[in-house]
Amino acid sequence: MGIATTASAQISEGGTPPSFRYQTTLRSKEAVTDIPVTFSVEDMKQVDRWQESEGLAPLCVSTLIEVTLNPENSGKWSILPDGQEIWQLELRADGAIALMLYYSDFYIPEGGKLFLYNAEKTQILGAYTHATHPSGGRFATEFVAGDVVTLEYVKSPEGQMPRIEIEAVGYGYNHLSVPEQGGVQLRRGAKSSGPCEVNINCEEGDAWQNQKKGVCHTVQRIGTKSYICTGSLVNNTAQDLKPYVLTAMHCSTEKNTVASDEDLKQWVFYFHLEQSGCSTSSPAVGSKTLTGCKRMAYTLTNGQSDGLLLLLNTPVPENYNVYYNGWDRSNQPPRSGVCIHHPRGDYKKISTYSKPGTHNTFVSDNDLKGDRHAHWNVTFMKTRNGHGVTEDGSSGSPLFNTDKLIVGTLTGGSSTCAKPEGLNLYGKMSYHWNKYTDQPHSHMDQFLDPKKSGVEVLEGRYHTLLMPPSNLRSTYQTGTVALAWDAPSSGIPQGYRVYRNNTKIEETNARSYIDRSPPAGTVMYAVTAVYANGNESSAITSSLALSEYKAPEHVKVTRTSAGKAAVVWDMPVYEQTMYWGGENSKYEVNMNNEGETRPFYFGQAWTTDEIMPLHLKTITAVKFIPIQNNTYEIYIVQGNRSYRQKIVDVTYRRTNTIKLTTPFVINGTQPLTVAIYVSELSASSTNYPAVCDQGPAIDGKGDLYSYDGKTWKTLHSGLDAHKFNFNFFIAAVVSSKSGELPTTYSSEVSMPQLFSTSSTETVRVRKAQIADIKLDTVLMRSLQPYAFPQVTGYHIYRDKVKIATVSAAPTRYIDPMTHLKPVYYQVSALYGNAESVWSEAVEFIPMSNVPGAEDVTIYPTVFTEQLHLKGAERVKRIEFYTVDGRLRLQADRPGGVIDTHSLPSGMYLIRIYTIDGQTDVARGVRK
Repeated sequence: MGIATTASAQISEGGTPPSFRYQTTLRSKEAVTDIPVTFSVEDMKQVDRWQESEGLAPLCVSTLIEVTLNPENSGKWSILPDGQEIWQLELRADGAIALMLYYSDFYIPEGGKLFLYNAEKTQILGAYTHATHPSGGRFATEFVAGDVVTLEYVKSPEGQMPRIEIEAVGYGYNHLSVPEQGGVQLRRGAKSSGPCEVNINCEEGDAWQNQKKGVCHTVQRIGTKSYICTGSLVNNTAQDLKPYVLTAMHCSTEKNTVASDEDLKQWVFYFHLEQSGCSTSSPAVGSKTLTGCKRMAYTLTNGQSDGLLLLLNTPVPENYNVYYNGWDRSNQPPRSGVCIHHPRGDYKKISTYSKPGTHNTFVSDNDLKGDRHAHWNVTFMKTRNGHGVTEDGSSGSPLFNTDKLIVGTLTGGSSTCAKPEGLNLYGKMSYHWNKYTDQPHSHMDQFLDPKKSGVEVLEGRYHTLLMPPSNLRSTYQTGTVALAWDAPSSGIPQGYRVYRNNTKIEETNARSYIDRSPPAGTVMYAVTAVYANGNESSAITSSLALSEYKAPEHVKVTRTSAGKAAVVWDMPVYEQTMYWGGENSKYEVNMNNEGETRPFYFGQAWTTDEIMPLHLKTITAVKFIPIQNNTYEIYIVQGNRSYRQKIVDVTYRRTNTIKLTTPFVINGTQPLTVAIYVSELSASSTNYPAVCDQGPAIDGKGDLYSYDGKTWKTLHSGLDAHKFNFNFFIAAVVSSKSGELPTTYSSEVSMPQLFSTSSTETVRVRKAQIADIKLDTVLMRSLQPYAFPQVTGYHIYRDKVKIATVSAAPTRYIDPMTHLKPVYYQVSALYGNAESVWSEAVEFIPMSNVPGAEDVTIYPTVFTEQLHLKGAERVKRIEFYTVDGRLRLQADRPGGVIDTHSLPSGMYLIRIYTIDGQTDVARGVRK
């Protein structure tokens, strides 16, 4: 856990201690109290390590040193030059990382103010006022960085005395960090958690910005020590904003000691403890805290589900902007979702899982065993910015399902950054609810469903209800998904956010969106409304199963000399991106010594075995990230063939997709190299023209460079190979369109040869994270080339009825039937036993529909259940009207016989519309 450096806010009004305006503060030794440190920190850490390994306690951060300090027996009263009377007390506890003060009584009278600050005066808490803890009684203030903390009380104008009774000093000695000062602002000690963890404000957290605002970091007193965990505010069916916090029961237990009711009054809850960006160097967001709670319900760790429901002693102020998370107690395995947590007390992190949770039973190393199947186990996945897991300090954190509802709280697990596939066990919400009916203390249902509604699912909410959009419609057609929705029933949103599988894909002011590249499989779309304060409503969702293969393209129909319909089409076209390495750009390199401007190539290569699945397919584009003040060319070489193309009109520091003027046909029997040639570069010491990924290097494949395009070397070699353990950020886009190899080859390039970098060669490198890369780089994953879906034939449809099946070649079909009226054709592609969607319908108008064709007439004019139509091939539509003008029957392209059994008896005016735009009217009688 790191120490916040800007003033974290318990309920306080901010401001600066008045003594800061003068240089006379704390000159008297009477204001200084040394706190005796009579224990060995190393001995306590050793005990902590043993307890953590045995699962006997949550993560311990401080030990409490008993004191009895108040304004009457400690510190010094003084009058400042401006006439304000203040009381100051400086506490020193040698060697502490941070100090937290515990009060047996804490009461600030109206008009009084209390500040706390560290020795450097860079961290200020307060001003605490009467509104902070108006009822008085037990209390605790937040950690202050360092081993010195000063209290400064400003007396109220009325002169009423405060009650500031300090009963213990929390000596922070473990799992805390005070970062070095940078400029005028300190940062919280980031990276106290594992390096694989993902900040909540990375793109992985885009869809979870509401839910994160309910998750809190907790510092909980248990007897004479303090520990850290994670919890979450939760909503209840009364929707009354009662500040219930859900966490794990073991967070209140140390070996056989359970936190007392008096201990609970001094628990501290930190909200918004996070960094503003994705990087661990991002500045911190100002956190807000509340102190004190009551235990409302719990299930035991041993033999039950390890749940704990607390009620904060203070309502959460509206300006804290927190979210009361919803829950799902249905015991249905969560399909996918996230955990939001504070591993090792670090800033808020997010861990993502994409496979369904499984029923599990918690068993610890010290023989604690939960109830059978009382826990969910999930395995977290690697995402763009890391591979989140859980750690000590994550205990009690909420597990969210796809619908962004809490389904469990973390008890423990075995996952680590080194072993991310380990267990992550969450006590089930369904067991916390009322599983143990014979134990009154275990009934969370009476608090979370006070209305006794019986609902299994409850949405979350903000202090002010935000109405979501309504009536989401989703339509799949020809490879795209069209979404449309209605505005909220009340409120005026500033815009909408569209998510696909809980990943944000669009922000818009419109009430519609077209997803032009939906993935295959089950896809869930969600739309939220965004209001003026940036908060989002809950989402409306729609799921689609998208598994269709591509249909034939450019379907047309023409007339043969014999008047037959000839249907022609193009084979479906697919694309894939070939690339060795990771999906994120991170480094930039230059293959020159300082001041040199020698042109060079950088690229990637594939062996014949790797490239054979793409034999005779075509490279249509190359992706890379250009850096300003350099000139680039595409360079592709295979055998003695080469391709060069100058690159112009690029966007710097973004992924550019450069289309080839002439597609390059792949020969699957020869190795392939795709490269970028830096033909001109500046001599600037800050110029690094080639962008690389984050590594590790795929030697001889993803890390090739050359000075002549013939002899290739690898970055990750030589004496300093460890400095260049990454791949060049370049990819080839390959189309399924087949081409023909040229009959003659250029002799410009001979077969490439691969040599290692010599130990004397200098490669310049800098670590430079490129944070604003377009999202298409996420597709550039390390994948071997793969064969495209193989079309094995086609179905031909006429007026939606299959009339023929043909082989994959040629892509043409002549309908043997002679048609007298217009018809429509469609074509689908066959992939073995699977069939694609149908192509768009195309119309064929036969010769019989030209002028001079047979006249249109009806017979007989007196009819019963059928009416015959002569010249039906010319009829577009026929309508039957009663003599008083009411339409009784209508048929489009009716054919030669019309079913009239539904018409009542009587006289009808029959209006006939022909395909050449004429309208005829006839009379008939239905008997």
